[in-house]
Amino acid sequence: MGVFPRCKIYAEMEPFVVVTSPPLEASIAPSLSSSTVPRVPPCDVKFIVRGRVCSRRPFAKCMLFFDLVDVSTTNGTRGDQIIRLECLLRSEGLAKLQKAEAKRLMYDVSMGDILEVEGCLDTSREFLVLEARALRVIESWKALHKHNPRLGFALEWPTETPNVVSNGEHTLSVYTQDGCVLVNKEGSEEVIESLLEKVCKYWVATQGRCYSANGCPNYHPPLERHAQYYAAWLAKRRRERARASHLEGDGHSPEDKSKKAFRAILFADWLVKTYGRERLAAGSGVVDVAGGKGDVSCRLWGKYQIRCTIVDPRETQYRKKVRRQLLRQGRGLEGIERVQCTMPTDFGRTDDTEGEGGMASLQGEGLRERQGPTTESQAERLWDILRRCSMVVGMHPDQATDVCFDAAFAFKKPVACLPCCVFAREFPHRRRPRRGGGGDGACPGQGEEVETYEHLVEYLLAKPVPWAQGQSKREFLPFLGRNQVVYWLPPGLSDGVEREERWRE
Repeated sequence: MGVFPRCKIYAEMEPFVVVTSPPLEASIAPSLSSSTVPRVPPCDVKFIVRGRVCSRRPFAKCMLFFDLVDVSTTNGTRGDQIIRLECLLRSEGLAKLQKAEAKRLMYDVSMGDILEVEGCLDTSREFLVLEARALRVIESWKALHKHNPRLGFALEWPTETPNVVSNGEHTLSVYTQDGCVLVNKEGSEEVIESLLEKVCKYWVATQGRCYSANGCPNYHPPLERHAQYYAAWLAKRRRERARASHLEGDGHSPEDKSKKAFRAILFADWLVKTYGRERLAAGSGVVDVAGGKGDVSCRLWGKYQIRCTIVDPRETQYRKKVRRQLLRQGRGLEGIERVQCTMPTDFGRTDDTEGEGGMASLQGEGLRERQGPTTESQAERLWDILRRCSMVVGMHPDQATDVCFDAAFAFKKPVACLPCCVFAREFPHRRRPRRGGGGDGACPGQGEEVETYEHLVEYLLAKPVPWAQGQSKREFLPFLGRNQVVYWLPPGLSDGVEREERWRE
């Protein structure tokens, strides 16, 4: 438990209380201020408290801890000088709300918001915890500072330099739980590596600032050695994250994987290796859904001369290094077309006519321009590109993940997508495939909600192809992070048919 003060007796909680039900009797109130039992009201007393959120700690998807401070607390207030009231919000505790609405409410609790919370006290811990049954946002920090969305609410923590004494060969620190830690004066890598487990992560990450100050049980090295400890801590953290992000079934070693910065290059090379350059260059080329800065398209055009079309509601801002690389290769951006609009959300049925249902949805509400109105000519242009393209791809397309597959299947095109974020709240219709008994196999769309990355991949693999046999496949690419590509090969093209094609350097 941290050293910042929390409400331990009811007297410390009184500034937060708006009303109690039933009202506390005057004869009980004096005893609540003492440290003797009873120090809190009975558990059946309901409280309505008001305060500002100063910290939030989600636990799984159904539980949220958050701390309240006085509503007069401003941004940058010293966190070790104010009392907090800890609150616990469970999705099942909000009995009056549906499960989806309860999750949305938990997600919407933000730092700096002023909340009015109704609940009962849990007195089984060292400090008081209010178990919320309902809450209401009185003032939203984001709405109040919408003119400056980067401004966040945070308390200020003191910066402390540990008191040290020298014995000539070592520096003795008194900031550890067991009393002392010996640190070599030169700060060798071996010594630093051996002490990383005891070094305070807040001190390392914030250049000498720790919320616990002198009460922190971890080691605070001298500030002049912060750069050494930070470099060692960062390298250790990267190794741990690489191992933690390793997915089941991935045959690539975490130590041998490339950085995420190379994911566009690896994905584009994999596309050519899997589908072949001639096939990708056919028609109007590749459609890059939610292409962002155009990294995949620039790689396909710059190295393989494959024309691409980026479909994204945002304006494409190419990276300087990518443009310089294209210039060195003697090419500009003439091979990359851009359509600044969103993809449709429902392509309808295509049946016997290729793309017929897609055109209907493109002219409807499915195509919405975030940066301006969508014209009929824009819809016709996008329909024509999808009809003539060679395939549809998406690298971490976020909300457009479903659209990649729906567009490809509607226009009978191959598809390859690197899924990433799930956005479970925005797509409650997604369902995992349910395994039927008696050898029935998987039943698409009949299982539970899609809430995790693994669920999303499982959902995409089970997406039915309405006009062809077989299902999508997956493969792992050699870069860190979410490196699982879900793809579909058209009939007549199997894995490895065109993989021996020599690539143009």
